[in-house]
Amino acid sequence: MAFMDTVWLLWFEQEREEGEDTGLLIGVYRTEDDANAAKERLKDQPGFSEYPEGFKAYEYVLGRDSWTKDSPESNWSFRIPGYQKQRVGTE
Repeated sequence: MAFMDTVWLLWFEQEREEGEDTGLLIGVYRTEDDANAAKERLKDQPGFSEYPEGFKAYEYVLGRDSWTKDSPESNWSFRIPGYQKQRVGTE
């Protein structure tokens, strides 16, 4: 397998009882450690401290389409609240 450039997307995802779930892209980071450091900087801030489990980091492969005709769900699952951390775009 060839080397793939990846980045880490840090999202803040919140499930709502009424209305749609929300997702806020916090940032894109070179490493998982960088994404976790951003989480640490923000976790006690208003709006985030009430829902600390809302932070999710997803590894994302660069140079790949995120939406394909054959299987869109497998490539854009990082946008869906509730998914576990996973490598996206490697299929």
